[in-house]
Amino acid sequence: MPTTIQFTGLPTVSAAELTDIICAVQGSSQSQPGTSVQETLQQVYELMQSQVVLSGVGDPNGIVAGMTYQLYWDTLNEQLYVCTTTGTALTAVWTLVSGGGGGGGVNPSTGGYLTYYATTGAVVSGLTPLAAGALITAAGYNQIFVSGNTALTSTAYGKQIVCSGAVNHTVTLPSPVAGSYVDFQILTSSYALYTISPISGTIQGQAFIALGAGESCRLYSDGSNWWIENLVLQPVNMSYNLTNAQSVVTAANPPIQFNQLLFDANGFYNTSTYQFLPRYPGIYSITGAVNSTTSVTGHIHAMISKNGSVVYDNEVPNLQLFPSSMVTGSISMNGINDYAQILCGQSSGSNIALSTDGTTVYFTASRIGLF
Repeated sequence: MPTTIQFTGLPTVSAAELTDIICAVQGSSQSQPGTSVQETLQQVYELMQSQVVLSGVGDPNGIVAGMTYQLYWDTLNEQLYVCTTTGTALTAVWTLVSGGGGGGGVNPSTGGYLTYYATTGAVVSGLTPLAAGALITAAGYNQIFVSGNTALTSTAYGKQIVCSGAVNHTVTLPSPVAGSYVDFQILTSSYALYTISPISGTIQGQAFIALGAGESCRLYSDGSNWWIENLVLQPVNMSYNLTNAQSVVTAANPPIQFNQLLFDANGFYNTSTYQFLPRYPGIYSITGAVNSTTSVTGHIHAMISKNGSVVYDNEVPNLQLFPSSMVTGSISMNGINDYAQILCGQSSGSNIALSTDGTTVYFTASRIGLF
């Protein structure tokens, strides 16, 4: 005869193990008694885990049912949500987990790293000065967030410096140590620039470098100087033609009033001032061409002007029918207030008319490097 033992009569253990076997009734309902089965604690744990931490693609609000304090991981945007109101797929409220002023938390906008906000001016994670409200990371994490003029210390080695803000700022590198590196990611708005300066030595032979929104690089130290690796620059390309009538007075050298857009994704050319004012620093390759519909004697010039001064001039002598000139050159632009124009000069002694066919009088510019 089988021996009957109550559960309470079984021996106890000091700690449960995931391989422990427990009894369960599966499929039980009011209409059927269900089936007696054995399960391991591992199976029970995995079931609970799958119900506590959910996952899916995109924001769970409006599509995922939830209970208060359940978690949901958005695999598309790599963001974490917590259920703050129990409900069905339509009524459950999922709140994006983020840091707050004067506290900390997981901030998805910073890549999921643990972040904190300073409530008073302080020196934290090697940043100085640190204004109240500035976003920083806890020491030991992989990112440091700055939004103002900042002097880094050796705690920045091996980290990514994420720079934000709407005005220009300067970040000073720590003393160079052989084999160390610092990554930079620029997330500024309104084309604000971050100037990166070494406390000693140079950066790729330069006294400093400046980066704009959407740009990044790694600076590697040899112990004396810094060198650029993995540089990512934003492309800048612009091209305009002339289709409006323009008369050029002899010896006046006026800017050509380009009006027909071919491409200028950044919007750096101004059709009112006729200036190309790029908001990313670097070296720009510039080409300008002029063509006259007037047949006269004398010389015609196509010139590149930077900040009102001619830096390249191609003079073509002995004007004939439809005289023309083209000029090409590379100039350095600071990304702040440097601008370029294409000028037309002529020495015929009378006015000449520029071609308005939209193909022979043009202005192109392309960013070709940082320096």
